[in-house]
Amino acid sequence: MRLLKTKTSRLEFDEFSGREIPLYAILSHTWGPEEVSLQDILSDDDGTYDKIKHRAGYRKILRTRDIAASHGFDYVWIDTCCIDKSSSAELSEAINSMYRWYEESDMCYAYLEDMLFIPIKYSRSYKTGYRNFYEALKPCRWFTRGWTLQELIAPAAVMFYDREWTEIGDKQSLATMLCEITTIPDTILLRQSSPASASVAERMSWASIRETTRPEDLAYCLLGIFDVNMPMLYGEGDKAFIRLQEEIIKASDDHSIFAWSAPLDNLGNGPLATSPAAFLNSGNFVPLDSSNPVVGAITVNNKGVHIKVILHHKPETPILAVLPCMLHEDIGGHDYRLAFGVNLVAAEGQIYERVANTLRVYELNPHKDQPRPTVICIRRRQAARNHCPVAKAAAHGNITVARLQLAKGITTLNRDVLRAASEGGNSDMVELVLNALEKTASLEASELALPIAAQNGHTNLVVLLMRHGVQPGIETLREAVQNGHSGVVSLLLDAGLPPDTEMLQTAAASGHEEVVKALMKSGLPYARSILHTAVENGQEGVVRLLLRKMSKPSAEILRVAAAAGKDSMVQLLLEEGVVPDAVVLEEAVANGHETVAQLLLQKGVQANANTLLTAATHGHEEAVRLLLKRGIRPNLRIVRAALEEGYEEVARVLEDKLRPHQTTMRWAVENDREELVQSQLDKGVEPRPDVLEAAAKTNSDNIVKLLSERGYKVNRTETPLSSRQ
Repeated sequence: MRLLKTKTSRLEFDEFSGREIPLYAILSHTWGPEEVSLQDILSDDDGTYDKIKHRAGYRKILRTRDIAASHGFDYVWIDTCCIDKSSSAELSEAINSMYRWYEESDMCYAYLEDMLFIPIKYSRSYKTGYRNFYEALKPCRWFTRGWTLQELIAPAAVMFYDREWTEIGDKQSLATMLCEITTIPDTILLRQSSPASASVAERMSWASIRETTRPEDLAYCLLGIFDVNMPMLYGEGDKAFIRLQEEIIKASDDHSIFAWSAPLDNLGNGPLATSPAAFLNSGNFVPLDSSNPVVGAITVNNKGVHIKVILHHKPETPILAVLPCMLHEDIGGHDYRLAFGVNLVAAEGQIYERVANTLRVYELNPHKDQPRPTVICIRRRQAARNHCPVAKAAAHGNITVARLQLAKGITTLNRDVLRAASEGGNSDMVELVLNALEKTASLEASELALPIAAQNGHTNLVVLLMRHGVQPGIETLREAVQNGHSGVVSLLLDAGLPPDTEMLQTAAASGHEEVVKALMKSGLPYARSILHTAVENGQEGVVRLLLRKMSKPSAEILRVAAAAGKDSMVQLLLEEGVVPDAVVLEEAVANGHETVAQLLLQKGVQANANTLLTAATHGHEEAVRLLLKRGIRPNLRIVRAALEEGYEEVARVLEDKLRPHQTTMRWAVENDREELVQSQLDKGVEPRPDVLEAAAKTNSDNIVKLLSERGYKVNRTETPLSSRQ
């Protein structure tokens, strides 16, 4: 590891390895056009060295070095000048080691060169100042670059600086804003949990809106976050991201790696996505526990990806492969309601191809037998579009070039040409290609183009293709529903396509209110589970729509919202006249949703000792405090129950309402918890005679010794005395 010295007149380096590496600070920043490289600094030409002193990158190095020196560091690491990028071996080693270097740094300086700091204290109010600060922080380029993702997560300490090198805060003080901007949980940002505690899909979603200058770096910048290594092959393009996923599969059976969606043109690699952008809406997917019988190993070979899935067959629709993963909110029991799957078509034997790059919602009925899981292979497909000039022109919407290429017979027409034209939504381009294709090929390609047009909401293209004799299938309707294109949905329903409950479930989960209206207008009945889905996903418009169709909604739907912590949804349901009951409040406190509990209490729901017991035994301290403020009195049984579950702080809060404060001490003595007895004594709790009597009966010599050392007499042969010696 090459480190820059902080206390020399010229820029000088030392190299270290293994345990020799000293304390060091590290810089996180975005690259600009005037960066200074290692070769620039080590150049023997004094003229070159003098020239780099005028670059912005040189000033950035000096400022970082000075700050590190002022903090007591003798060394600092900066990626622009501490890596010899002319050496492919050193560059590869650095990229594979980057996460660890940031993780092991003793301080990280994040330089936001496009932010000017305005202290909150200069604003009219804290709320206004906070909002202004957030609005200045969020657009920073630093939050959009691929490499800075690991540079935020890996270090324990990160200090942020604005363009004038004014310190604006650190990772701890800015945690709330950072979580909101990046969607990364605070437990991971603050290193209370490892990135590995998040699913593959969630980690990919953090990178979904980030960019890198070179396409390969979208994969390489994620190596540390997934704790994998692989060689660098610049020039391979999107294949780097495919290789990354294959490396992840070798180390994990997390099926959420397949829970991505992308435009239908992106079919080149079958089951694996071609960039993190495909995981934009996948942050809530988590895998099922490995003990679940539907979970199996994932393997990759030259044929494709081999996975264990449940296959569902329906007439006139692609095969649905249900993935063993769920939305995060649905985890918590074995009665799963919603599953997600990908569309497949059979190729040969147990080999399949993915035919649509969207996820389908599937409702699991726990009261019905599900098909047995089976191991299948999803074949990798190679993209051929870029080898077809007309397809490329169609994808760019250049009808003049496409017409010229067709006239000159430059290319052989195939389904990719029409697919590319359909995605762009240009009716003239589609008609040009349709007329150029031979009749049989035209119909075959059109059948493939129709779902694409539906997925992208191109109503005019759907009409055009149907006018050319294409009969829409159920998959076309499904694509329109899933993507919320109500105009296309209505058109296809009018054409006689039959909807199903699964489509209504999908539309409700996604909040496509107009699509829900269209499906219900077609006469499709809806089950109560549809309303549950809308509530769990916070789709207020859909919930209002469905409530109007119900004569008298029960408190059950409030329980769903309360358990999920959807406070705005609880408020909506209360406003709509849904009457809460005590079970709703129990659900709220059991899951630690204090805001929901407060709403229910204000609505007049009565809490009692059982409610307090629920909050205490689930370890939700704030919920306990809320109930105590509402006048619910604790008892010894509740305090003991909290202690038995290991929630000592909750027990302390409860015990403050009891007189005298003896419950925790006695429980600790009776359960041989020496460290808790010592903690209670350190807090000044005086053991009563019944506590000393319990100590006399205990088998713990250490507790007796501890009490004796504190001046309390424990007589194991007689009734113990409570006075000090």
